[in-house]
Formats: sequence, C-alpha cells, structure tokens
Amino acid sequence: MNINEKDKILKEAIVETIAFFDMFNFPLTETEILKYIKIKSDYLEVRKELMNLIRDKVVCSSEGLYFLVGADLNIEARKENYNHSDRKFKLALKVSKYFLIIPWIKLICVANNIGTDNLKNSGDIDLFIVSKPKKIWLTRLFVVLIAKIMNVRPQKNNKTDKICLSFFISEDSLDLSELRQGGEADKYFEYWLLGLNPIYSKDNTFEMLFKANRKIIDNFPNYYEQKISSKRKMNKQISGFYELNWELFFGKLESLVKNIQIKIMPAELKSIASQGVGVILGDNVIKLHLNDKREEFRKKYNEKISKIKN
Repeated sequence: MNINEKDKILKEAIVETIAFFDMFNFPLTETEILKYIKIKSDYLEVRKELMNLIRDKVVCSSEGLYFLVGADLNIEARKENYNHSDRKFKLALKVSKYFLIIPWIKLICVANNIGTDNLKNSGDIDLFIVSKPKKIWLTRLFVVLIAKIMNVRPQKNNKTDKICLSFFISEDSLDLSELRQGGEADKYFEYWLLGLNPIYSKDNTFEMLFKANRKIIDNFPNYYEQKISSKRKMNKQISGFYELNWELFFGKLESLVKNIQIKIMPAELKSIASQGVGVILGDNVIKLHLNDKREEFRKKYNEKISKIKN
C-alpha cells in the first residue's frame, strides 16, 4: 500500500468514526478517534488527516473535539451527559451492591454507553450481567426481585435513572460474536462492546470477556482498555460457605425458574424471541431488547456517510 492509498483509507476511517458517534451526539477527541478507527495509525497521521478534513469543510473542531460540520451543539451535549453519567454510575453502584447478595454473579457492567460518559439525563441505566454457568435464570430471578423491592425497575412512563436488566450471559458463553446482526456490518454492537464499563468483576471475568471477543476487538488495532476509576468499582469477596448454602437451597431450580419466567413474559417478547435477534431466551444468553434499534442505526449511518461523500 503506497502513502496516498493509506492516507485515503485513514481519512475515510476517520470520517466514518466521527459520523458514527455523531448519531449519539458525541464529538471525539484525537485520542478517541485513534482508539476507535479500524486502521493501524498514530497521533501524527490522524492529526494530519483531521487538518485536511477541516480544510475540506467535512469536519470542524472546537475545544479539542472533532465533529461533523453543523454539529456544534454536540459539544454542550457531551458536557451535559458527562454530568448525567456520573450520577447514573453512582446509582448503578448503589443498586448493584445489593445484587452481590447473589453469589453466582461474575460481572456487572454499565452498558449502552456509546462514547465515554455519554448517558443521557432521561434514559435508564442498562446493566450487562454475567453469571456462573447454569445459573443465568436463577441470577436474573433474584436480580429482578431485588430491583423490584428497591423500586428501580423502568416503568412505561418513568425510565429516568431506573435500572434496565435486559442482557444476561453465562460465563461459558463469553464469545458474543454470534450476537452481531449482519456480522462485521454491526458497528453498533462493536462499539457497544468497547463501551462496556465494569463496576464489578470477579475472577477477572471482564478480562476474560475481552479475550473471548478478540475477533471483534482486533478490528480496532489502536484500541486500549480504558482505566476505570476505583470510585466506579465494587470489590466483594463471597465465602465458599455462603455460596454453598445458596447452592443447597436453590441450585437445582434453574430449569424450573427458567420455565416460570418465560411463561409469565409478555407474548410479544416470546414471539420476537423466535427471530433470535433482539430477544433471546436461551440457557446461556438472555437478551430482552424488544426494540432493537441496530437496523435503524445502520440505515441512519449509511445515509449519513452517503450524504458526506456526495
């Protein structure tokens, strides 16, 4: 590949990355652009192409952030969402510490955070939870019960700062590549994975999750795992005796608990589950995204890129 070809590919990768995050009102720093582009590069090369894009009036820059022409308001949106995110992380930690009563939880992440600290004020707080093998439905049962007791479950007309419990996987199914919609064309899922923020990780489960998904993460050759503040993490050791008692009382009820939960689920959820996209009711994956917007995001993104190129 000659220099001109590489410059062209790098420029396209930068535009595609900025355009994707523009859908979520999130302008990017140079560091973030380098981190999220799908081509091996360095700061100097990225900065050079950013200057060219500014010259060509494709991209603008202000306060160290880069965004598409006409998207200036996204700067204030990013600042506002940073403050909202801080509040929501504190709430997630407050609620999740009670979830750790359940000994089968191996990982809790704040999810759907496309862009660093980009949680909107009116939204709920999505958690992604990993359980021990053959304990996924038991884990969901007790997590939902605790959330209901604490009155933090989202309601139809009240989702702000509520806890959304719609994605569970088992520790023996950490490879999420099969959950992509359309393979590598599923940009949203890739950035969703990179945006997971662990607030509790037992036995290095978060590191194991990333290792299991190297085929996705390797698409981002400049990516590095962001260091999470200790203020946004929980550490709790559960004794073997405590876990044994839970196992004795509830350990054999996984199949029964699964059948009961599926039976009382809304018919619409069970109907969509047969399509295997937004809703999955399996032994290793529980995904309850009734309104899976990935196809909508894909169309919006393609339209945005087409408009830029024309």
